[in-house]
Amino acid sequence: MTALNVITQPDAAYILTDTAAIDPDGRVVAFASKVFVSERARLALAFTGWTPETRFNERHTRCAAFVNSMGDPAVALERIAQFASELWRQNADEMEIGSPMHLSLVVAFWSEERGQPEAWLIQTDSLSKGHTPKPVRLCQYVAADPLTGLIPGLADGLALADVSDPCRFDPMRDCLPLIEAQRRLPDAEREGEFNIGGQAELYQIDRRGVTRTVLARWSDRIGQKIRPDGGQSRKRWSARYAA
Repeated sequence: MTALNVITQPDAAYILTDTAAIDPDGRVVAFASKVFVSERARLALAFTGWTPETRFNERHTRCAAFVNSMGDPAVALERIAQFASELWRQNADEMEIGSPMHLSLVVAFWSEERGQPEAWLIQTDSLSKGHTPKPVRLCQYVAADPLTGLIPGLADGLALADVSDPCRFDPMRDCLPLIEAQRRLPDAEREGEFNIGGQAELYQIDRRGVTRTVLARWSDRIGQKIRPDGGQSRKRWSARYAA
């Protein structure tokens, strides 16, 4: 599990994620960005799913080179679906039977033809490698209590919001409390274990290119399990990738 959020608004798409790679025992094995950027295509791709630990550095380098080679984003979607199939096959060949081999890839880019951002989801599962890109059009992040407007299990006061509406959801303001709340949610299958750590990174994709902003740095350590009540640094900084 990781935090992999995609938000589309009229003038920009956003990808919000963490940087921790976790082994099946819940220990941090590495910290690395899960988002890969093509400056030329004004495109960002993020993926989540189990990676064989021995293949982590190799896969990270391979993903970076693949995305950097992107040209026309519309043409890139088919290539990305094929790439997801290749990663799935590698998992199937190298991971033990019963291991979670599925992957999820999100790609967001600026469409010059449409004059707006687009976001697409490509998913595999544990049994097959068939994937068809699906458009992502999020209007509501998660279900909330209809009376209070609050999201059960997340941070107190984190209200339901239409994330596609810039007037109601400001990613630079609201994404940090969102991912902080996600960080405190335990793993659905491993009681008492947590998966979101390292840094909170927000990528903005618009007509000018791609901007990366670090929203928070948490005090997680390689070889240790994530403890969401640990300290953090909230010093924010940004870097823009030239288009």
